[in-house]
Amino acid sequence: MDISQWQQQIKAQLTTWLGGAQEALPNTAYGLISAVALAPLVSAVASGHPMDAIMTLGVVLSGVGGNLLASQLQTWVDLRNAAASESDFAQTLADALAERAENDPQWRDALDEIHQKLDSLALVPESATADAQTWFVRTLRHEARQLGNQDRYEDALVRIENSGAGAVATHGGVAASERSVVAGSVHSSTIFTGDNPQITIN
Repeated sequence: MDISQWQQQIKAQLTTWLGGAQEALPNTAYGLISAVALAPLVSAVASGHPMDAIMTLGVVLSGVGGNLLASQLQTWVDLRNAAASESDFAQTLADALAERAENDPQWRDALDEIHQKLDSLALVPESATADAQTWFVRTLRHEARQLGNQDRYEDALVRIENSGAGAVATHGGVAASERSVVAGSVHSSTIFTGDNPQITIN
């Protein structure tokens, strides 16, 4: 398993969770995106390829964070095997990861780094219904405020909110569509447009 395959599996998992009925969603968006990001590693271990999972994880995350996650892979495989369904396993894993992030800064930092390195949130607009995107952005923003890591996710959340809608300025609370004029201050803002990936204004 390489990084590209890992991301494709994340996208497939997100489509399963965010492309269907909203009542099937777990209570935690942070736990959901974390469980979805780690599920391909669990699957690799379960299918008899633990070294592939550990080596791929090591490419993305090393040090304490990598060791934390690697040490739990077999535990998660056992949890998966004991679950009544894949859905039950994902719900349980999502809740467990959200709780670990809340109670242990090392776990929170490790999960945050996984999402940053894999650009997990960028896969959400390609996988989710409009209602699921709204739920995801609202719920993750609330959870990130509580966890104290909102700054790591806010730009990605704004991009999800405005996916396909033209340009958006972040950090300053001002936004513009593709053909509109930005009103208000745009100092120290980043503007994302259709023609240019981003424009930073200092």
